[in-house]
Amino acid sequence: MKHYGLIKKHLETYETQGKVLEHALESLDNSARSGPAPAGEKAPGRKADDSSAGPIQKYALMMLLDTLDLEKTGEYIARVKPTVYALEYIYHKPLKECSLKEVVDGLVVTSRALDWYDKVECLEDEGRYTFKITHTMGPNASRIIQMVDENLLYTYDARFETIVSDNGVSHIILKG
Repeated sequence: MKHYGLIKKHLETYETQGKVLEHALESLDNSARSGPAPAGEKAPGRKADDSSAGPIQKYALMMLLDTLDLEKTGEYIARVKPTVYALEYIYHKPLKECSLKEVVDGLVVTSRALDWYDKVECLEDEGRYTFKITHTMGPNASRIIQMVDENLLYTYDARFETIVSDNGVSHIILKG
């Protein structure tokens, strides 16, 4: 378990596991703001092999997604609200106290942190944010992404529209 070794390594510097995690999340947030690495380069901390999705190999994850019961998964997401929890943890406040910008930025950070997707981008116009995820993991992955993201946006009471394809999900999130 590599992460235990990393936490132990940084424990002397940051004193508690919580502070180590907080520093790691801040670094992740800062790297998300700095944008993607130049063409041909890997971002610091990224795996050299794009065939993995976090600790799970991408092919194995695709097999799991293909056999997933989407109805039960949707019920689980509605009950547990994983992205709502993640944002409340990151920002140290209830979701309803977050600004729409914080919610959208949190959606970007948590999506990139999963390291499952080929591309995560968010564009901001005068009246809206356009959040896009592109992946090669099949239609069930798109449906799960849709469920997770929409659960967050509905819970926040955001006005949005979702476009789903077999290889991606886009949300147009209206400001104001």
